[in-house]
Amino acid sequence: MATARDQLFDTLMLIMRETSASQAYAYIEEVLNLFRVQVKNKVDKDPSRTARDELYFKMQGYWEEGRTLDSSDDDADKKFRESCYDLIQKFRIQFKAKSQPTFEAFRNQLKSNSMLKDAEDNRKVIDTSTPSSTSPTNTQKKEETHTQPQPLAGGPRSAKSERGECPKCKSKGVTRSSAYGADDYLSCVYCGWQGFLPKSEGKESSLVDELLYGRK
Repeated sequence: MATARDQLFDTLMLIMRETSASQAYAYIEEVLNLFRVQVKNKVDKDPSRTARDELYFKMQGYWEEGRTLDSSDDDADKKFRESCYDLIQKFRIQFKAKSQPTFEAFRNQLKSNSMLKDAEDNRKVIDTSTPSSTSPTNTQKKEETHTQPQPLAGGPRSAKSERGECPKCKSKGVTRSSAYGADDYLSCVYCGWQGFLPKSEGKESSLVDELLYGRK
């Protein structure tokens, strides 16, 4: 089982990750109040301070130092942790009576906060990364939204038809058709009337306008 000193050290290292000075100082004070703290022989301290206060103020200084470290520098992080542990070694550390359950709850809360911070940092990395090429873009989504619906039964898509009034039966059945090797012609789908379109300039367009579009 880890000693009281080792458990205190691990908890203080969690507190070192706190980004708010006021919050970090409050955590340091709260956890130290759960321990009996005494200065070992031949260790200098401010005579106006208790051993707990001495450790508290020194840990404040370590928190300030830790803010300047490069988190990606493993050697610097290792030296920082060793320096913190050497400081705690100068004190006798014991749990106060019945304080260990409170300490366990406090440490678990700090671990939970630390995991939440890690998860938040990971989300920021993901959110700022380049979108995957397989992810649909906004333009693609708009195009999919406005795609013309297909027939439900899978039949051919119906085309928009334009029919004019037949001069013979007066029905709306005149359409324009093409004959192989011959001129285009107009025909009525109801009575069979046919009218070939002359190629002379202006006549074709005027006849089509009159019969298909009702323009004269």
